[in-house]
Amino acid sequence: MSRSRRFAEKVLNLTPVMVLALALAVLTGCGESFDHGHKLRYGVESQDGKVVGYTELVPEMLDLTGYTSIGAHAFGNCRKLRSVKISGGLTGIGEGAFEGCRNSLFDMTKIPGVKLLDGWAVGFTDSLSGNVDLSEVRGIADGAFARCKTLTDVVIGDKVTRLGAGAFAECSRLRNVTIGRGVKQLNGDEFAGCAMIAKFSVSEDNPTYKSFSGLLLAKDGSTLVCGISGDVTIPDGVTRIGKGAFQDYGGLTSVTIPTSVKVIEAGAFVRCAGLTSVTIPDGVEIVEDGAFNSCDGLTNVVVGSGVRNLGSGAFLKCRKIESFSVSKENPHFKSVSGMLLTKDGKSLVCGVNGDVAIPDGVEGIAQEAFRDRNGLTSVAIPDHVKTIGNLAFADCDGQTRVVIGKGVQNIHKGVFLNCRKIESFSVSEENLRYKSVSGMLLTKDGMVLVCGVNGDVVVPKGVTRIAQEAFSNCDGLTSVTIPDGVRIIEALAFCDCRELTRVVIGKDVAKIEKDAFYNCRKVGDVSVSEENPRYKSVSGALMTKDGKTLICGAVRADGKGDGNPLTRTFVCISLAFLLMAAVGVAWWAIWKARKNRAA
Repeated sequence: MSRSRRFAEKVLNLTPVMVLALALAVLTGCGESFDHGHKLRYGVESQDGKVVGYTELVPEMLDLTGYTSIGAHAFGNCRKLRSVKISGGLTGIGEGAFEGCRNSLFDMTKIPGVKLLDGWAVGFTDSLSGNVDLSEVRGIADGAFARCKTLTDVVIGDKVTRLGAGAFAECSRLRNVTIGRGVKQLNGDEFAGCAMIAKFSVSEDNPTYKSFSGLLLAKDGSTLVCGISGDVTIPDGVTRIGKGAFQDYGGLTSVTIPTSVKVIEAGAFVRCAGLTSVTIPDGVEIVEDGAFNSCDGLTNVVVGSGVRNLGSGAFLKCRKIESFSVSKENPHFKSVSGMLLTKDGKSLVCGVNGDVAIPDGVEGIAQEAFRDRNGLTSVAIPDHVKTIGNLAFADCDGQTRVVIGKGVQNIHKGVFLNCRKIESFSVSEENLRYKSVSGMLLTKDGMVLVCGVNGDVVVPKGVTRIAQEAFSNCDGLTSVTIPDGVRIIEALAFCDCRELTRVVIGKDVAKIEKDAFYNCRKVGDVSVSEENPRYKSVSGALMTKDGKTLICGAVRADGKGDGNPLTRTFVCISLAFLLMAAVGVAWWAIWKARKNRAA
């Protein structure tokens, strides 16, 4: 037997193995393209009769009688499913429960543009017109019409007892809603983000809700459940503005709150961008968490004499606030220089924009007091301030310089997080807990770098630890040198430093915590001391010394993609394997042809 024939036979023996390995590689690489919807979990969750999915292949005919609810995405992408039977006792269908299923599963003839499943509205199509009559529908699934841009008017019939969560959320053109007598329960998010809603109409036979001046109220008129857009006057007699009542109502331009209101619930006016001023009357006692969160246009707030409890983040991320004005008769709060303080003047609760001087007597700056005040350009923290709360100045994009007095003893987590433009910190030499070196904020012993700055940064000598999020979102940070002596780089220390291109790491760094360099997209040059026993750099990428873990990948010279060595190695091995398989098949074909000719 010739040497070439013996070689061909060896290749032939190896070919099945190579083909099998190739098939496994293809299946592994393409795994995400398969329909996993058929292998979701199936069964009853605890004892509430909730369907949460399937363990086996979903049959074409699915009988769900006896179950009380269907979980979100429970049967998503089940393409073989052709019919579903639902019991009359079903109370809810989760968002996307049948998303991705064949259109033939749904009845789309009764109400044009609406996907019906055994009487339940579970979604819509692009053909949905502006006006939709759901009089014959017996249930509306969570998110069934969410983000429908064509819906302008909807009629909800008497058969519907509850609307799914977010059922009509972010329907940006929805203006008129008619609610039948059957609806008994609303959670406040069903119409969130319907910025142009103008009128609710409720059947007089509905025992739970009613409408007044276009607003949706509880039957006894005590709670405002859902508001409308425009210039709104809340009727006298309302005692609570419900959770999320005006949530994401960009069309709300003004609101008059009567003295009968006692409570403004959580998120009641969240993200009402058109609201420029608000007066909280004397009757209001409680403003709950995030009540006016992210009202981007809000500039002036008047606080009445009755407010005794202001929830966390009540005015968080109100980027344009210029002043708070508090009734002198209020025993709990007061305003000084437009800022909201506790009555004793010791705690600064909510700050404002501009060049800020903290009022005399303030000892503590509350959590998130100035967060997202984009108009804040500089702040001087005087000697009498002792504590700065969590995230107190976070996300203040305009802030460039921070002066810290001698009295500050405790700077909590994330105080200056995401302050993208900070150029320098200046700390009183008499401060016993902190100091500034090269414009950076350090603990007094110089061992912990608390907050960094922008530019080409060299971490000061003596630092042993770079604190969590110390340089997070420093958009102007272009390079950083971490010298010998630094042992720990904490989680997210350099997160989102989008202009960072070069990192030099000394020999003593022993621990780099999770996501320390997360989303540093332009890092193309990492250099690690050869004496470092834990880490090394390979082709500009940061890796563990054993080469098994990539920490920060190197960007290619053209700035596109990821040039990390592990990816390149994997690609090269894969291509080599494919080439071997192709060669094996080719040799087998040649050998077979020669054998046939010989025969």
